[in-house]
Amino acid sequence: MKIKTRLSILILVIVLVPVSALLAISLYHYYSSPERFLIKGYREIRALGGIDLSESTWNEIENRLYGVPQGVEVSVFYDGKILSSNIPDLPSGMEVSENEVFDFVQSTSSEYEYQFQKIYVPEKRAIGKLLYSGKPRRRMNGVLFITRTRISASRRQGWIERRFALAGIIVTTLFEAVAIIIIYQISHTLFSSVTFVEKTVQNIADGGIDKRIDSSAVSKKADEISHLVDNLEKMRLALKDNELRRQRFIMGISHDLRTPVALIKGYTEAITDGVVNDMDSVKKSLGIIHTKASVLENLINNLIDYVKLNGNEWLLSLEDTLIKPVLDDFAGVMVSSAGFYRRNITAGINISEDLSIPLDKNLFERVMENLFSNAVRYSSEGDSISLCAEENDSCIKIKFSDTGTGISEKELPHIFDLFYKGSASRRENGNGIGLSVVKTVIDAMNWSIDVASSPGKGTEFTITVPLSQEKTE
Repeated sequence: MKIKTRLSILILVIVLVPVSALLAISLYHYYSSPERFLIKGYREIRALGGIDLSESTWNEIENRLYGVPQGVEVSVFYDGKILSSNIPDLPSGMEVSENEVFDFVQSTSSEYEYQFQKIYVPEKRAIGKLLYSGKPRRRMNGVLFITRTRISASRRQGWIERRFALAGIIVTTLFEAVAIIIIYQISHTLFSSVTFVEKTVQNIADGGIDKRIDSSAVSKKADEISHLVDNLEKMRLALKDNELRRQRFIMGISHDLRTPVALIKGYTEAITDGVVNDMDSVKKSLGIIHTKASVLENLINNLIDYVKLNGNEWLLSLEDTLIKPVLDDFAGVMVSSAGFYRRNITAGINISEDLSIPLDKNLFERVMENLFSNAVRYSSEGDSISLCAEENDSCIKIKFSDTGTGISEKELPHIFDLFYKGSASRRENGNGIGLSVVKTVIDAMNWSIDVASSPGKGTEFTITVPLSQEKTE
């Protein structure tokens, strides 16, 4: 269960338990209120009139009736009449003398416990002599409240009230205990998990990216933090991969720079020291120096392009461009170079003349040049190279294919890695940057590129350009 869910449940419980307790108390008071069985009869008697009581006295009678607990029977007597009662033998509206009332009380005193309360009405006439237990009583001038409970029922009522109070204490205690346990578990889970995450992040910040981050060290009850730890592991792997890429980058650039620099240095020293002194040898040496300088220049340009492409600022300069003229121009250059490369080069561009897409023309041409150079590099004299472009309702498919040496299944996943060189390319002049530039441009444009190859049968690169906008008219 997620921490957020558990906290929500805890808050809900904290709110519901007091509300439930208040509701239970309210229901208890309602069901124990005499209003449910007294006030109706009381109001009927009051409405009859003819009873010489002031409004304030009637209100005091009503207030006292509200205060009678559940299970207590009450009778209100005044001036020879029962004003309100739930005692069956003394119903509301009954006319009865004071002596009859007290005779009734005396006759039932073995079964009931009686209590008497009085509201004095000084301005009214006095009630005559009242007898109780054979003893004379003083004259009473007021409203008499007679309440009674069965002797066993009064004890039971007290026991019920005590049980209700005990139940309330038990429920409250259990609630507090459960709340404390839940809060402790959540706090412990959060503390241990946050501590683990803090140590892990500090370790990564200190450069410790080789040790695997085990999410099992975090309580599975803390789902959000478990996901955070999983993401930290992904971040660690990405950092490690970037570190490996950086190392390969440094090693690759060092190797590719060292070789031409060493040759240039060797030939210049030979010329300077007079080892190469005849004009033909000097010209040949200078030609080699020029070739290696061109290799260095090409390598530096590719590196600059690669760094620039990873910044993605160039995406801000995309313009809607008619794609068919760009492909036609490049295809024309390819086909015209067939004699120079001694390859069978063909092209077929089947795209609408008016189809335009967001494009950086220079970078797109660089992608095409790199794929074509790759096809030339890994093919031999007499092999075939073709460029095809087809359009459908959803995308454009651009395919470069050759019948060259091909790529092994083992090497296919790595051909777009920076400075990666397959076994067939180690004898070539490639620097392992060209296809990385291709992949970077394609990904940044939200296009896709796929490769299919078999050793000895050739390779085919397929660029898919989604048509996210309508064709121009």
